[in-house]
This record gives sequence, C-alpha cells and structure tokens, in this order.
Amino acid sequence: MRVQLSIRFIDTGKTILNSMHKYQPRFHLVRANDILKLPYSTFRTYVFKETEFIAVTAYQNEKITQLKIDNNPFAKGFRDTGAGKREKK
Repeated sequence: MRVQLSIRFIDTGKTILNSMHKYQPRFHLVRANDILKLPYSTFRTYVFKETEFIAVTAYQNEKITQLKIDNNPFAKGFRDTGAGKREKK
C-alpha cells in the first residue's frame, strides 16, 4: 500500500499534513470475512517508532535538501541538468 503525503491543501487524493507537527504512522491489520462487518471485526494496530517524523516545508541543512532531491522521483525540476544546478521554482 502506498500513501502520498502533502502539506498543500490543493493536492487532492493525498493525506494533508501540517508543517512542524509530529506524526506517527500506524498500521492496522483487520480480519474480516464480510466488508459490512468490518466495523465489528477484530484488529491489531502496529506502531514502529522508527517511522515517526515531523512534516516540514523546507530543510535548513543543504545536505538533507540535496539527499531529498536526489532520491525523490518528483523533484526533477531541482536536479542537476548537466549545465549546472537549476534553481528552485
């Protein structure tokens, strides 16, 4: 399962986060034979402390910024084009 996160309210279909707030993802495993009985089904919730994060709008550390650009498939506009770095839009 994939969840897309955003801090922009205009991003439809994404989970909206507030900048500078701490988040702790939770994984809920539900056992159900019938979707209509889902609210009454047994479930387990798993929390992994390693996944806790704070949503931010900008990084203060240039190394972190570059790491995110290098590993984010949606950051094409920020990548090195071969003729020098392109400035942020």
